[in-house]
Amino acid sequence: MHKYLLVSNPDSEIGCMNGNHLELYPFIRITVGFILGIQLGGTLPLPVAISVGCVAILATCLVVLEMSVTAKTIHAQLWRSLMVQLLVVVIGWTHSSTHQTNTFETNSGAHCLIVTESGKQSGTSIRFLAHHFVRSNHSYRKKGQVVVYVRLNNIKINKGDLLITLNQPKRIESHPNPGSFNFQAFAKRSGMTDQFRISEKEFVHLPCSPSRMDQLLAAAHRWVRTVIKKYISDPHNQPLAEAMLIGYREDLSREQLNAYTQTGIVHIIAISGMHLALIFMILERVVRIFSRRKASFLLSLVLIIPLLWLFALLTGSSSSVLRSVVMFTVISIGNAFNRKSLSINVLFGSAFLLLLYHPFIWNDLGFQLSYAAVLSILIFQKLLENTLVVDHPLGKMIWSLTAVTLSAQVLTTPIILYQFNRFPTLFLFANLIAVPASSFILVLEIILCAVSWITPIASLTGKLVSHIITLFNSYVETLSTISFVSIQTVPASIATISVMYLLIAVLLYAFKKPSFHRVKIVLFVGLLLGGLRVYDHVRMMNKRDLFLLHCKEGTAFVHRHGNQATLTISSRTEAIQWGSSYIQSAGPGLGIDHWKFQLLPPGTLCIRFESISLNQPDLAMISNWPATLQPSSGLFDSSRERIIVLDGTIPMWKISQWKSALQPLDLRLHSTAQKGPLMMDCLPFHKTPSKN
Repeated sequence: MHKYLLVSNPDSEIGCMNGNHLELYPFIRITVGFILGIQLGGTLPLPVAISVGCVAILATCLVVLEMSVTAKTIHAQLWRSLMVQLLVVVIGWTHSSTHQTNTFETNSGAHCLIVTESGKQSGTSIRFLAHHFVRSNHSYRKKGQVVVYVRLNNIKINKGDLLITLNQPKRIESHPNPGSFNFQAFAKRSGMTDQFRISEKEFVHLPCSPSRMDQLLAAAHRWVRTVIKKYISDPHNQPLAEAMLIGYREDLSREQLNAYTQTGIVHIIAISGMHLALIFMILERVVRIFSRRKASFLLSLVLIIPLLWLFALLTGSSSSVLRSVVMFTVISIGNAFNRKSLSINVLFGSAFLLLLYHPFIWNDLGFQLSYAAVLSILIFQKLLENTLVVDHPLGKMIWSLTAVTLSAQVLTTPIILYQFNRFPTLFLFANLIAVPASSFILVLEIILCAVSWITPIASLTGKLVSHIITLFNSYVETLSTISFVSIQTVPASIATISVMYLLIAVLLYAFKKPSFHRVKIVLFVGLLLGGLRVYDHVRMMNKRDLFLLHCKEGTAFVHRHGNQATLTISSRTEAIQWGSSYIQSAGPGLGIDHWKFQLLPPGTLCIRFESISLNQPDLAMISNWPATLQPSSGLFDSSRERIIVLDGTIPMWKISQWKSALQPLDLRLHSTAQKGPLMMDCLPFHKTPSKN
């Protein structure tokens, strides 16, 4: 019995996460099974009738097993655990399936769209997210969430507004350049597969008056930004102050964002669990000072919890903030009723609650990194901190902060390597200054808002905040200029990342109770990981590609051999800038770290790629064709060139003219504006392309 009581101390949690003690962490099993069901639902949606049948069968089996004579035997308990886990998986599967947008059965009727977030500019349209309802008889049925592109002139659409249209939804299609952001894949992971494209005359707009709460939050948001701009006069420091306090990042420059990303402290300029934890500790300390012990627990329910949720709503309710506010809510409720909560169990419990509300939040990178970082700290911080005993108070504080920083990287590093193919080498030095500095800045900003009506004190506080941010920015910018601030890695496969996590698990297993047998397991998994990384490297080095890219600013194509590539692009300034941006964003994802630039001459171009293979037809790429000049089929030899590529400089209205001109020659037309980039093996084209 005493063992169970000791587990309530977070310091000893890790030592108890084995054997039968796992029953103290029910939310680990529930959440893992639920996530597995969500993934299955995203891959293979389950019809409602089948899901209800599966749940009924499993529930019946459980009841029969509980009522049987052998219910207490070991085999019966194993079967019960298995069926409970299967039941959780099926529930997650069903929950995920019902949240997806399905193909529409009808092409008639009105569609109702309720806007769920403010619009963002996307080309010539404004992009919104909306809940979609389709008319069925005399009512509307919810179909899921969709993307809405609206071409607006004079109408302003706000969150909560109602749009009614007769236009039919279409599947979301995206044709990104290799290595660029794929919106179609992102939307599918978020449970969205359909989109609406409507003009101003194709829908009825019914404005919705915002609720009192939304009005208060918007007013508070504007007031905080007004206070920051009034008392922090340096325009270079204002965006960072807004980002750290309320998560407003629209005013941050690309240079600032890149500097914080490269140094591995981008979490500082996004409202995260660290900020909420600091606010929670401040509020808890204030409550304890001004109330008795028993009263402080009750005040945490009526004061701290509402303030935390208000702050979460004010900052946009990101996944890391929601995770933290749910965790601290559970902790506060437990404290109020004298119940100690197991940190890891609470962490998984908060994840389960968020997944119940929005199952596809599991695919959100912020959600993954946030939970991985906190779980990593809970598991590894004390183990790491206890490896070195420091008596001096300052040294102990520095080592404790170092242990937190290092432990947070253990479970987040595989995700970072998989998603970004980069690793910030100076993250430790950056975070040792960034974490305490950002915490101090956040406290000062809260004080600034609290004393904003006392002008002399507010002015002094604003100057102090501005001065600290200036020093902080200088430190980060200096680190970001170091050549090895981040290293590019070979793109890793899912198998490699899985084995990486397996290696972390067996290392922890061996560290807790070292033995020769466990060391052999570690060596085996380490060799397996090394073999997979060698395979990833060989696979990447053997790639031979030719990418004819879509670029509105000019002609662009990439010739790639392994980790080296040549970007051939138009000599226009806009095209060169686009090419530099493309290399920076797409290079790591493609595994290319050595680039060469090759500029094309200005003017109209017909670039021919002659194939030496019978299986690969010749190509001809048309660029900068004059708008006043009719397309000419006389440029091409139909006996050789079978594919004509129109690059991004050819406007959409001109493409139909090209189709008509090429139809008699039986040539295949590929427009990058309509079909995206053309990607193929470069080996059949190992000749220098000719330009006419």
